[in-house]
Amino acid sequence: MEVEPKNPTFQVQASKSKTRRVWALALAFVVLLVALFRASALPLLPPREVLQTADWTWLGLSFAAFLLSALAKYARIYFLVRPFADIGFGRCLRIGAIAAALVTLLPFRLGEFARPALLREKGKISGWHLTSTVAVERILDGVAFGGVLLLGLWMAPPHEPLPDHIGKLPVPVHLVPAFASWLTLCFGLLLAMMALAYLQRGAIDFVLEKTLGRISRSLAARAGKLVASLVEGVSFVRHGRLSVPYLGLTALHIIAHVYALEWLGFGVGLRELTFSEASTLVGCLAIGFAFPNAPGFFGAVQLSLYAGLGLYLLPADILVEGAALTSIFYFYFLITVLGLAVVMAIAEYGRKGMLLLFSIGSGELSRR
Repeated sequence: MEVEPKNPTFQVQASKSKTRRVWALALAFVVLLVALFRASALPLLPPREVLQTADWTWLGLSFAAFLLSALAKYARIYFLVRPFADIGFGRCLRIGAIAAALVTLLPFRLGEFARPALLREKGKISGWHLTSTVAVERILDGVAFGGVLLLGLWMAPPHEPLPDHIGKLPVPVHLVPAFASWLTLCFGLLLAMMALAYLQRGAIDFVLEKTLGRISRSLAARAGKLVASLVEGVSFVRHGRLSVPYLGLTALHIIAHVYALEWLGFGVGLRELTFSEASTLVGCLAIGFAFPNAPGFFGAVQLSLYAGLGLYLLPADILVEGAALTSIFYFYFLITVLGLAVVMAIAEYGRKGMLLLFSIGSGELSRR
């Protein structure tokens, strides 16, 4: 039986002074980034001459593809949590959209805890199991997008010589291929470690018993249960009816994202942008999204796209058509993530859904 959503009530768990300090630090970082962009002559808005000649048909197709990519990303959550709870597809889609907005808006990726908190049902659905699905999703995405980046670089080799500055800002574009390899390897190792811990849970319990158990057997037992919960997220792989749709939606998410960037390039005048080059841009974006963020992922999106564009465009083109692509993409990203979150929050919780979105600045929120 599907777990019915309840009207949420919220509790401020962090002190207001601590919350203010976190937001003050995050906003100071945003101000610093704005100043850095302005000093480096990197545009934050589309150049007027590009907008005047833009092809709005391609821009509209790009937005539609990006919307499809986001929906595919949120929909696949159902197949991750299915082994632990009978939560309906629609509810997983709605909570996925809400959680994505919280990850985007809250600084330093504090919103990653939103999805487990909103899906958890006391006595029915373990929060640790749900947290494990977030970890597995992030690791699988790291492997998938890293692979897309490496494939894009192989199919569309960067031009030579690569620039070391974009505008007046030092951007080490030449490090992108090496960084892509190392990051993909790291995510692959994390996935292998989690899979090994899942398959060899008896060995993990034995190690904990022989180490932590010498101090406290009860503590070792609790640690073993915690590790088992955290690695349980990979259990969906055993079921083809779950893993195949998940992988299919992941492929749709990535391919639609690539087309969104390619068509956006067409819309701003980059008609020579290929699917392979757009794949590289998507991989660069994934690197930017992988790290702790300023609110709205401001700076991460811009720097990632500028670095990716530096692989293929001349510096003069980056500051015109490249700047238009970057700024319009950022606008699409915010509109899509926040717009879907508002619609899904109202659909899930009614009027109280807006309380969730308007309360994110008041502290860490949890479901009672």
